[in-house]
Amino acid sequence: MPKLKLTDATLKSLKAPAAGQADYFDTLLPSFGVRVSAKGQKTFFVFDRVGGKLRRMNLGRYDPVTATLAAARNKARAFKANAERGVDPVVEAKREAAAAEAGTFGKAVESFLARQQPKLATSTYREYRLCLTGQDLADWNGRQLASISRADVAAVLDRIDKRGKPSASNHALSYLRRFFNDALDAELIDRAPTDRMRVRHHNTKRDRALTDDELAIVAAALRDNDETLRIMFGLNEVPPLSDTLRDYFLTLTLTGQRRAEVAGMRWDELSDLHGKDPRWDLPGSRTKNGLPHIVPLAPAVVAILKRRKASAEAEKQKAEALAKNDGSEALAKLNTDGVFAGTLHNTNRAKVALDARVSALCTALGRPALPHWTGHDLRRTMVTTMNETGVAPHVVEAVVNHVSGTAKAGVAGVYNKALYLPERRAALNAWAEHVEALEPARRT
Repeated sequence: MPKLKLTDATLKSLKAPAAGQADYFDTLLPSFGVRVSAKGQKTFFVFDRVGGKLRRMNLGRYDPVTATLAAARNKARAFKANAERGVDPVVEAKREAAAAEAGTFGKAVESFLARQQPKLATSTYREYRLCLTGQDLADWNGRQLASISRADVAAVLDRIDKRGKPSASNHALSYLRRFFNDALDAELIDRAPTDRMRVRHHNTKRDRALTDDELAIVAAALRDNDETLRIMFGLNEVPPLSDTLRDYFLTLTLTGQRRAEVAGMRWDELSDLHGKDPRWDLPGSRTKNGLPHIVPLAPAVVAILKRRKASAEAEKQKAEALAKNDGSEALAKLNTDGVFAGTLHNTNRAKVALDARVSALCTALGRPALPHWTGHDLRRTMVTTMNETGVAPHVVEAVVNHVSGTAKAGVAGVYNKALYLPERRAALNAWAEHVEALEPARRT
């Protein structure tokens, strides 16, 4: 193999071989050299014996500014010094690289979530995971945990604030504060970048409930397909909303349960859809208070679920046919457990799509856009209407799985195990009939 006195001038003059690669050894430092590839890339290397075995280590690509010849020679000397002490530099470099990777934000998040999952409610764990592994923090994954500064955290909160999500901003800071405090306790960092950072927005308790006039518009945007909206209300262009999302929001409206509970609904939680006692049995692992919950299903909800079941069966048959004919992976990828498959991770985007549809309908009706409302406001609207129409407070509390009412709280709750299922079914049936009867009104 050719030997040269390696200098910057020499390195710049080395030509790429026509094919393969060419190695040039340095005359000043034995076993140190540079490899030139057919594409002209120049990579430093060094050889030495460790434990009787010849070891080679790449020292990085040559760059006259950022990766100089002098720096590569110093790395080579350090390699040879370690080899003389019996330390395998290649193994040591891999160990250091692994240690560096273990100290990254992404790896620390993996460890944190694994430790926290047994301690947190399912819904709380999901919120931590979505925040710490979401797009807002994606740029941090490969960074060393100790390099993340207070300014980096502030920049993330700025991005969330610009999207008009004050509550999400507060939650993000809360999750990050707990994460960095945990890293501090584990001695992964010397100081938490979230130390003494305060939430930017006051947590104002929401009390928004939609009026019947507003709810009628939302219900029509969900109940009616695109063609019906064009014919009945004169919409020229209807913002798209998939059948799955329309069914999800309708079920959310008619059952009054929490967004994550409805989005994560499973077929094995449903029973007697073709009988006289259709119901949804929510396990405690999926409820906010950790208590199992029974939701009697109104006929309108049952109709939605039957339609979704038929659609799921059709998709399954299609996937089975594809898999049989061409070995497609469609069947393996098909989610046959979830009623609203894929919705759980997209509820915020889904709400944006629904808002566009509702806004278009408002315009067609000659009305201003609805004041801001959230998916949870649908639950509050149902509770408000039930109370206003004379449903007993303890039944309303049972419908939404609350234990704060006088009938279930404190000592009374220890002895009162009544489920009030007939009363709940009557209340939910009446609520569904009320929503179905609403029709949006034009403004003149």
